[in-house]
Amino acid sequence: TGLPVVDTCEKLQILEEILAGLNTVLMIKLHPFQDRERTGQIRTEHIRLLEHDLLVEKDIQINQLLGYADGLISDYSSAAVDYMLLDRPLGFTLDDVEEYEKSRGFVFDNIREWLPGAELFTFDQFCKFVEDTAGGRDPDREKRRRLLHIMHRYRDDQSCRRIVEALRIRP
Repeated sequence: TGLPVVDTCEKLQILEEILAGLNTVLMIKLHPFQDRERTGQIRTEHIRLLEHDLLVEKDIQINQLLGYADGLISDYSSAAVDYMLLDRPLGFTLDDVEEYEKSRGFVFDNIREWLPGAELFTFDQFCKFVEDTAGGRDPDREKRRRLLHIMHRYRDDQSCRRIVEALRIRP
């Protein structure tokens, strides 16, 4: 499929059935440079691909959409750090964590200590995260909240004001 964890058509179909039973839609935003050849086969009612080109055409930033999401499944993207501020479930696909660490590396030692959400190594873990999120369950809330206070100094709506003041910009 070209996707992490949900890496076969059989798993994709099982996930589609789970999502249908939950009356839930999974929106997938691929990286702009991700190979579309394999992901092009994803055409289901409850799993939708958000194409980068469409977002550009409509002048929509990914952060504008994240505010509507009930949960976020990410890899090692900084979008997850921003999403923490919403205090909603986060899951991280880690099926390639060792490979990624060897090839690109991480900013933090022991990256798993710094991931503010569920660790999704397997398809079963992925499905459980989807089911928990759709059911309003958030087993990793305390870990996320603990890391939120470390990763975000401010959790208010005054960042623009602070930037303007720091740069000494006058309106």
